[in-house]
Amino acid sequence: MPAVALFATTAVLIGLSAGFGLGVWLLLARTEGVGVFGASWLALVQVHGRIQLFGFAGLFVMGVGLHVLPRFRAAAPPARGLVAACYGLTLAGLAGRAIAQPIPDLPLRGALLTLAGVLLVAGTAVFAAAALDRLRSGSNPHRTDEIVIVLGVVAMPLAALLAASETIGQAPLVVDAAVDDRVVWAMLLGCLATTIFGVWARLAPGFVATPPARSAPLLAGVALWEAGVLALVVGAPLGAALLLAGVLVTTTALGVYGTTIARQPLAGHARLTRLAVRSAFAWAAA
Repeated sequence: MPAVALFATTAVLIGLSAGFGLGVWLLLARTEGVGVFGASWLALVQVHGRIQLFGFAGLFVMGVGLHVLPRFRAAAPPARGLVAACYGLTLAGLAGRAIAQPIPDLPLRGALLTLAGVLLVAGTAVFAAAALDRLRSGSNPHRTDEIVIVLGVVAMPLAALLAASETIGQAPLVVDAAVDDRVVWAMLLGCLATTIFGVWARLAPGFVATPPARSAPLLAGVALWEAGVLALVVGAPLGAALLLAGVLVTTTALGVYGTTIARQPLAGHARLTRLAVRSAFAWAAA
């Protein structure tokens, strides 16, 4: 099975079961009295969030990234050993956290939580190393959007490191919400959103015939966005204002709402793609 299919299939299965499925179960537990078999409800809520961030969204980004980044650069695909290590380590880290956190009486619970954090960091670091190596190599000229993609890729192991710091050397049943929010901001905004900005900057001209993104405004917008993410993670003021400024400048640089340069009317699927992207960027600003 190709790497992209393996990662994407796994991500969808995780999303439907331990992700969205667990979310529905927790909702029913709170509203209808469905049992959670002695586990902590709040701990399961945090497990649900971690699985959605790194299992559903994270594995999907890994699979797509390992597939398309070599093609962006006209480079060879990453070594199969690196792909397997990234996949296996990440899954093992998520599984360890999901099993150990909500069960307070689990034998060797603290050691398992520590190991799970280390494995998640290792898996995401292997992905980042493989992705950066493919972006570095290849024969195509380097482009500005690759800088944006690099920022998104590097944010994933940093978010995993923040997640691991919650449990390494300790075994909390429920992680402090303010501490856990740092992981959410780093992964959701620093990794996923930034990667989307970079990939869309590369794909938009071919997908919906927008003009190529202008380098200086794109980098300025992403710099504001990253500053906002960092401010949220460290608890500094003006984080939200920086994020808003960043997404507005980035949206303008990408020409999301600009006119097409196509010589003929866009095909139906391209118009739907443009509508979806415009809706997504409007939602990001909102």
